Amino acid sequence: MLSVPPGSEAILAVAASVMAIVSFVQLVVLVVYVLIFERRKSWAPMNTILCLMSFSQIGCYVSSWASYFYIESESGLAEQILMFATHFFVSAAEITIVWCSWTRGSAVVDVTIPEKANLLEAVFLGGFVVLSCQMIPDVVFLVFRGYLAEQTSILEMIKLGFTLLIGIFLVSFDVVLLAVYAKYLKRTKVLTNSGGRRPLKGTERLRLISHYGSVSAVIVFYTVCFYALASFQSDVYLYAVFMIAYYVSFNAVPAVWFALKVALLLEARSAVCQTPPATNKGSVDKNAGRV
Repeated sequence: MLSVPPGSEAILAVAASVMAIVSFVQLVVLVVYVLIFERRKSWAPMNTILCLMSFSQIGCYVSSWASYFYIESESGLAEQILMFATHFFVSAAEITIVWCSWTRGSAVVDVTIPEKANLLEAVFLGGFVVLSCQMIPDVVFLVFRGYLAEQTSILEMIKLGFTLLIGIFLVSFDVVLLAVYAKYLKRTKVLTNSGGRRPLKGTERLRLISHYGSVSAVIVFYTVCFYALASFQSDVYLYAVFMIAYYVSFNAVPAVWFALKVALLLEARSAVCQTPPATNKGSVDKNAGRV
C-alpha cells in the first residue's frame, strides 16, 4: 500500500468498503452462474481462477479498509500486519489476473504466432515467479522488524523496485497479448470478408476471447497507470481520486472475464441451434467444456 496523505483515510476507507461489497456481489453472481450453468465442471480452471481473483480482491479491500484506521495509530505492529495482508492480497490478485489472461489468451497465441508460444509461456512463468516473490521484503520486515527498525529505507527501496518491475511486466505482458488479439481479429476479419465467406468453424470463440481479452488488457494498463499516478500525489483529493479509479479498474477485470464466460455460453448455444439436427449432439458435447 502507498504512503497515504493525511486526511484521505476516511475517503479511502469508504471507497474500500464499497469495493469490497462489489467484489463480494461479483463472487456470489459467479457462484450462482456456475451452479446453474456449469454444475458438472464447477472446478474448471477458469472458475477456480475467477473465484480466487474475487477472494483476493475482497481481502485486499477489507485489509485496506482496516489499515486506514491504523495509519495514525501507535500500534505499529497492527499497522504492519494489515499492510502485509494488503500486499499479500494485491499480489494474489495480480497473479490471478495474469494467470487468467494467459489461460484465455494462450489459445489465440497458439493460432496466431505459434512459433512464439513457448517464449511467451516462459515469460508468463517468469512473471509468475516475480509476482510471487514481491512478498519477501514484507515477510522479512514483519518477522525481523525488531532488528531491522533502522533499515526500513533499504526495504522500502527493494519494495519500490519490485513495484516498478511488476508494473512494467503487467503492462508489457498485456501489450503483447493485445497485439496478438488485434492480429487475430484482423486476420479473421479478412477471412470473413473475402469473397463473402463465413467465419471458419471455431473462430467465433477465439474472436470473443480476443475482444474481451483486449478490453481486459486496456483495463489492466489503466489500473497500473492510476496506481502510478497515486504514488506521486501529495494532494489529498487527487490521491483519493486516483486510488478510487485504481480500485474501480482493478475490480473491472474479473467482471470482463465473467462477461466473456456468458458470451461464450451464448455463442455455444447459438452454434448448436444453427447446426443440423444430425450433428446437434456432437456439437453440444464439443462446446460443453469450452465456456
